[in-house]
Amino acid sequence: MHRNLRALSVRVVFAALTALAAAGCAGAGPATPAGTTTAKASGAAASSLTRIVSFAVSNENLNVDKVGLRDGFMKPDGNRDLAFTASIDGPYEALFIVSTNAKGEPGYGLRADTLTGIDEIPTELGGVIDTGKMTVGIGVVEGGKFINGESGSAHGTSGLHNLTLYVPNTATLQAGSFVRLYLRVPGGTLLPGPITPY
Repeated sequence: MHRNLRALSVRVVFAALTALAAAGCAGAGPATPAGTTTAKASGAAASSLTRIVSFAVSNENLNVDKVGLRDGFMKPDGNRDLAFTASIDGPYEALFIVSTNAKGEPGYGLRADTLTGIDEIPTELGGVIDTGKMTVGIGVVEGGKFINGESGSAHGTSGLHNLTLYVPNTATLQAGSFVRLYLRVPGGTLLPGPITPY
């Protein structure tokens, strides 16, 4: 009798545990480990923390020689450079300056960024160039000094960043052109800035 009672108790407990497990899994989808978020969610959160306050053509445009064509070459090379000013509030992983039409849609022309080597250009920026080594770099000055790494990459942490951006002149921008600053923020989201007449 004890044996039958024990077997019955084990079956009841097993059935109850099975029912609880099935109820907990129904419709729950794949489990996400505690303390983690999806890349999309974290990217959206990061982009909401970062904003491009301003972007404009600098008074220094075509009047200074600060950078060369190679990634990481933050020295004069004998050619006058494009110059822009930007204020960014929040963290960013990479900067892009791109030719656009009047609607802000990327087109052929200027492609400058702080990516290097085989870092891929975001597909949203259009064009046939797809890696950092195929574009010109951006010299990023904050607080009176270049903040680019040795390879030319640049990023910013939280807080306000007042930047001057120097780009080698590839003769692709003409009067009447438009340019736009984009940021890649932590999580990979691409954040567009204002459409700026050149």
